[in-house]
Amino acid sequence: MKDFNFKTLLPHLAAVAFFLLVMVVYFSPIVFDNKTIMQGDVQGWKGVAKATMDFYEETGVRTHWSPNMFSGMPEFSAMCRAGGIWDALMSFFGFHHPVLHPHMGMLLAYLLGFYIFMLCIGVRNTWFAVLGALAYSLMSYNIIIIEAGHVSKGYAMAWVAPMLGGVILAFRGKIILGAIVTMIFLG
Repeated sequence: MKDFNFKTLLPHLAAVAFFLLVMVVYFSPIVFDNKTIMQGDVQGWKGVAKATMDFYEETGVRTHWSPNMFSGMPEFSAMCRAGGIWDALMSFFGFHHPVLHPHMGMLLAYLLGFYIFMLCIGVRNTWFAVLGALAYSLMSYNIIIIEAGHVSKGYAMAWVAPMLGGVILAFRGKIILGAIVTMIFLG
């Protein structure tokens, strides 16, 4: 087995520190002025899920149909938890996190996810990988998703890049590493 060289880890730690700096600067009104983004979907989910939660309280049965929106539609968010690594990732990236606000956590997930993707596809220059992560993370649609409150869509977009990177690693012959990366981000 190769000896571990800490110097190979330094560029990645510097990239993560840079991502944290970008996150704090971008969301400085939240960090320093105690402001928040009034996300419409996050504000309105309780009204949409009320009938589902009331039905559960009355019957003890979990239903996945909400009659409150669009004359009825499938509904999963109020009654289900994914469990496992998904809950661990969500907790780390903003939900129930003691420091990170959920908006900041989503940006950090975008940055780290695309950075991992760039490494998986073979980008060896750390700063090219950082630039790719910045370009992906700060594109207007990803920021609009944060403002609109499309939390599930935002995290799905954050995790699809490293998941695909894991698949690419597996097809390039690094089957075990590729499978691990794919499983973590597919969770």
